[in-house]
Amino acid sequence: MATTRLATVLYRQGDRAEADHHAAWVADLVPAVGPARLAAGLAELRAAAITPLGAHS
Repeated sequence: MATTRLATVLYRQGDRAEADHHAAWVADLVPAVGPARLAAGLAELRAAAITPLGAHS
């Protein structure tokens, strides 16, 4: 969950390359951790990834 939050923050700060790196790592962990535990964090991460910089509230 911490890595999901880190990737979300990085997307929101505009550091797309670093955020993509952490997001990929999270995606690799889903089978081990279980998708149910990561669902909320991944939803927030996806929203941050597609929201243009400065468009969030």
